[in-house]
Amino acid sequence: MRLARRLLRSTEMQIRSLSLAASFGLLAQLIVACSGRATETPAASAGASGSEEAAGSGNASGSGAASGAGSSGGTSPEGGSAGMVALAGAGGATPREPTKHRPTATTCDQTRASNDPGAPTDPDAPRVDCRAHTDCTAGENGRCAGNGHDGWRCTYDNCFADSDCAAGASESRVCACDGGDRSDNNVCLPGNCRVDADCGEAGYCSPSFGDCGNYFGVVGYYCHTNTDECVNDADCTADGTRPQGYCAFRPTIGRWQCSNINCVG
Repeated sequence: MRLARRLLRSTEMQIRSLSLAASFGLLAQLIVACSGRATETPAASAGASGSEEAAGSGNASGSGAASGAGSSGGTSPEGGSAGMVALAGAGGATPREPTKHRPTATTCDQTRASNDPGAPTDPDAPRVDCRAHTDCTAGENGRCAGNGHDGWRCTYDNCFADSDCAAGASESRVCACDGGDRSDNNVCLPGNCRVDADCGEAGYCSPSFGDCGNYFGVVGYYCHTNTDECVNDADCTADGTRPQGYCAFRPTIGRWQCSNINCVG
C-alpha cells in the first residue's frame, strides 16, 4: 500500500514537472515573440520618425527658402529637391514707395509759353544767340530762353513722348516734359528705366539729380534697388555748411545715395 502511494506521488510530481516545463517553454516563446515584436516596433517607429524628420527638414528648408533666407533647400526623402524661392523683386524692390516715381509714361503737350525772353537789345552784348522767339526756327516750338548769368540761346522741344527718344544699347531714354536745363522745353533724358514696371515687380523708376544737385535739375531716370541708401530726399540730412541733402542715383556704384553736393556758378 505504501509503495503504491509512493508511485502515485512520483507520477504526480513528474506530471507537475512536465506541466511546469511546458508552461515555461510556452512563456519563453511568448517572451521571445513579444521581444521580437518589441524590437521590430521601435525599428519601424525609428524609420517613420526618420522619414518625418527628413520630410520636416525638407519642408523647413523649403519654408526657409520661401521666406527669403537665401540658402539652398535640402532634399526630401524621395530625393526631390526642396523648393528655393528667390527674394521677391530682388534688385528692384524697395522698403517703401518713393515720393517721386513714374508709374506710367506721359505725353507732353504741344504748346510752349511765348513770353518775352528779356534778352538785351544791345547788339554787342556777350552770350546772346537770340533776342526773340522768331529767331529760333531750327526745331519744334523754338523759343529764345536765358538769363543774365547764362546768356540767351534757342531751345526746342526735342520730344513729346518716350518713343521720340532713341534708346541706346545700354540705356532707356525718357521724354521729360518741360525738363530742359533752365528752360521749359521737352528733352530726352538717359537712364535704365522709363516706367516703374521696367524695374521689376514692386520696383520704382524715379527722376534723379546729377552731381550738381538742383543746379542742373533732373538728369535721368533710374530704378531703385534693394541696396539703396535712401529712397527720398527727406532721408538725407543737412551737412553743416552744406544745404539739405538729396537722394540721387550714382551710376558709378549702381544705387541711390544721399548727397550734399550743389554747384554754383
